[in-house]
Amino acid sequence: MSLETSIYRKPTHNLRQQNRLLKDAGPLHMFVYLANTEMSWTLRDTDGRILRLKTYISAPGENHFDTDDWKACLLDEELDPLHIIYCTLAVADMNYTLVPSEFYTAQNNVLLYKTNHTVFDKISVIAEKLDNENYYFLYGANPDFKSWAEKKFSNLNFTHPLIASIASYKYENKLGLGNKVLVQIFQNRLNLFLFRDEHFDYINSFLISAPQDILYYLMNLVKEKSLDRTRDVMVLFGHLQKDDETHRLITEFFSKVYFGHSPDRISYCDALGLLPLHMYYHLYCL
Repeated sequence: MSLETSIYRKPTHNLRQQNRLLKDAGPLHMFVYLANTEMSWTLRDTDGRILRLKTYISAPGENHFDTDDWKACLLDEELDPLHIIYCTLAVADMNYTLVPSEFYTAQNNVLLYKTNHTVFDKISVIAEKLDNENYYFLYGANPDFKSWAEKKFSNLNFTHPLIASIASYKYENKLGLGNKVLVQIFQNRLNLFLFRDEHFDYINSFLISAPQDILYYLMNLVKEKSLDRTRDVMVLFGHLQKDDETHRLITEFFSKVYFGHSPDRISYCDALGLLPLHMYYHLYCL
């Protein structure tokens, strides 16, 4: 399959550093985010500078991406001549669960995962320890796609993007005291994170179809976790813009609402300055 024959062949964003050929850039690190409505990747040099970004976001009403589309994205002929020495591949599966460390054993991965999710197809259950937190993050992966990716990239780190978001947000924002809600908004999915003082406290994901759905789940979180709509901070990331309907709804009900920014630990080519700082945090933080 090739993106040239796919209905998604036209990238949503297709940006590169000017006056520098990637084939002359030396060893490169690739970072890939894959979901059912988005496929995106960046290439960084060994100094951590993003030289290239390419994204495909399906329009409302279009068919969702599947593993064949993901493979086509990674078989982009532009990548063939490049010296990619390392790849981080993050697949955004909504089926995940958190397990306190005291209850986790590697032998019970599948059993622990099944306590929250019905497994219809064969899956690989992967467990990762959250940095400096007393939790394991368990998620499912398509074993055929994972095997294909491991053959494609000789040095592959397979992970879940929510793990990277938790670690990066804590590292970048020096959380300090107070409650902070991280709000990640995509075309059909909402991720909510709660940080109390310097510690991760909560995460959940929801299917959404309208801005009102986002407000509904935020208000439920406020009630469930006894948050204060006037004092606690909301930080917005993902597919929304200032003063669009989603942003207006949130600011009507919460006093301290801010857009997030790209991680400071990496640098960006000038072309990426055309994009809102909050839009691809989920990709940049990998």
